[in-house]
Amino acid sequence: MQSSPSRSRFSLRTVVALACTAAFVAFVIGGVTGIVRNGKQTASSRTKDATAVSSNIDAFEAGTAQGVYIGVNIISVDPVALTVKAQYEFDVSSQYQSTAFPNSAFSYTSTPLFLTVGSDSIKFAANSPLVPTQGTVLISGDVSLYPFDGYSTTGLAISAAVGNASNEVPVYFALFRIANGYRTDVDIVENTGTGAFADQPVEIFVSVNISRGTDIKALAMLIAVGMWVMTLCCCALAAFLAFAQRPVELPHIALSATILFAMPGVRNSMPSAPAIGALIDVTVLIWSMLLVAICLCSHFIRFIIKAHRDSVK
Repeated sequence: MQSSPSRSRFSLRTVVALACTAAFVAFVIGGVTGIVRNGKQTASSRTKDATAVSSNIDAFEAGTAQGVYIGVNIISVDPVALTVKAQYEFDVSSQYQSTAFPNSAFSYTSTPLFLTVGSDSIKFAANSPLVPTQGTVLISGDVSLYPFDGYSTTGLAISAAVGNASNEVPVYFALFRIANGYRTDVDIVENTGTGAFADQPVEIFVSVNISRGTDIKALAMLIAVGMWVMTLCCCALAAFLAFAQRPVELPHIALSATILFAMPGVRNSMPSAPAIGALIDVTVLIWSMLLVAICLCSHFIRFIIKAHRDSVK
């Protein structure tokens, strides 16, 4: 009586390979989930609370100080044009509020209002609503250092005047939401007025340092590491085929050619990546394409030599 064949079992090598694959997939899913959660939490907190405020804004909110409030939301950052698109929100203390429209969603100024935010000059006529407006702020920086590039606005002057442009009043500042994918570090310098406003800031200088968020840096570096891994795999394949005297087949050539022409697309998948020419291209893209191209040429040469030898036999 013949014994039934034993059941096939997974070898130890197969089990280890499956475990490593599962761990890698779990790492990728967990990393992406963490990046997405971090981005959502950052966005929600920035829309809820101010990132930076002037020293006396609590008195304005409590209604015990007079003056003009200016809130700034950074909508977008253009690293190439070196500009920041911002939205300005305004409010005035009760001394300067008009009661002509008590049910309006916006505050109304009872006197002409003159505001300055950097190079943007904003004017509201008497009894007009203080609707939000948008402006452009110039920044300095170098996009070629992506993803570790940084930008700054040095001494952004903010002031307010009522009645006429020379009648300055205290100004209260708050910086709210920053464009997604960036983080800020704010420094505020206040100049106090004279007379009745001797202890109140009538002019504020704001310096904002803008850098890429941690999630953007992590994702860009993950893609850069992946590009180097693909490059080293191509080099390892070419070296193995050469030193082991294995013949080069068409799939080897197709694989190297696919990776070579896919490199620019993989690089451009980095979030908010600038045009090719940045530092990351010098350290990753150029060398990766050069090494893969060398491997591809090696495959072509060995394939042609083998085809020639086969033809003369």
